[in-house]
Amino acid sequence: MKSPRFWAQGRTARARTPPEAPGAPRPRAPPRGHGAGAAGPSLPSGGAVPGRRGRDAVAPRELRYGWAARPESSGTGGLRGPGAPLRASCGPGDSDSCRIMSGESDCTRTSPSAGSPSDSELLPDRPKFLRARKFDYDRALQLLVNYHTCRRTWPEVFSNLKPSAIKPVLESGFVTVLPHRDPQGRHVVCIRPDRWTPSNYPITENIRAIYLTLEKLIQSEETQVNGIVILADYKGVSLSKASHFGPFVAKKVIGILQDGFPIRIKAVNIINEPRIFKGIFAIIKPFLKEKIANRFFLHGCNLNSLHQNIPPVILPEEYGGTAGKLDISAWNELLLASEDDFLHDFSELVLPCDSSPHDLLVFV
Repeated sequence: MKSPRFWAQGRTARARTPPEAPGAPRPRAPPRGHGAGAAGPSLPSGGAVPGRRGRDAVAPRELRYGWAARPESSGTGGLRGPGAPLRASCGPGDSDSCRIMSGESDCTRTSPSAGSPSDSELLPDRPKFLRARKFDYDRALQLLVNYHTCRRTWPEVFSNLKPSAIKPVLESGFVTVLPHRDPQGRHVVCIRPDRWTPSNYPITENIRAIYLTLEKLIQSEETQVNGIVILADYKGVSLSKASHFGPFVAKKVIGILQDGFPIRIKAVNIINEPRIFKGIFAIIKPFLKEKIANRFFLHGCNLNSLHQNIPPVILPEEYGGTAGKLDISAWNELLLASEDDFLHDFSELVLPCDSSPHDLLVFV
């Protein structure tokens, strides 16, 4: 019989236990997984799993972070999906990503005037960041930090983030969303720069309108998963108007869309682009990641080329489609009616994680 000293050895600290009595039945190990009605093993803070050694002594990352399927607290055996608002068990040794993604982080705070967001306000936001980064926890954490950081670094755009503030932009038809999704389940965001008159309002108002449009779209789980398609009509864009979109603005906008906003841009279709667009694209391209740059499609005036990417059945008549004339009123009414959704402004949210290995991405 092995001595009691033997039972205390191993890669994980375990309590000393007396030797088993001769002939005593050994306890049966609990079955793997979660059956119907099984509550499953409870995980101590820190993620250690009782009764396991070495690598098996640490809970799987999915369980520690609380985003994979887990048993319901009622004990009925039902499973929660990745989007369920369920807290993770984060102990003192857990990483910042565990704490922030579960809403338990001390690094997450708001200004005294704004108050502290409750779990119901924080937790529902987490799935969209995870989906945007294909459930890569570290990348989703960085995206979450960038999302709030960029709001503080560009107050001209994010200081008054509500639909009523961009009503003139919506009424001009600068940005709208087509009423039907494409066969891949993606919304089509239509941007028409020729509808903007620079003397009426600055370009930052256009950027705010696009941002609020995307914020409204990602409230849908289907959009979080499938992403969006952009249709940009550059008909009638002059050199003087294009000059407002210089390197400074281009870098900020692209930085936000690529690294600071939880949405998947699957394609950017440019139609009716003038010759000067080559100069505009030359400004944009250095800031684009290769994957995004490869999703730009320049169609010129060739509608057949556009229809290979966006089917005519969902396009308005203006772009050779069969969905009737382009109507911006429906989207404008929907966005303006959702004013209450944007009243809770997270622009003051601060993530001062000085000890975190994840560096803040600052848009300058």
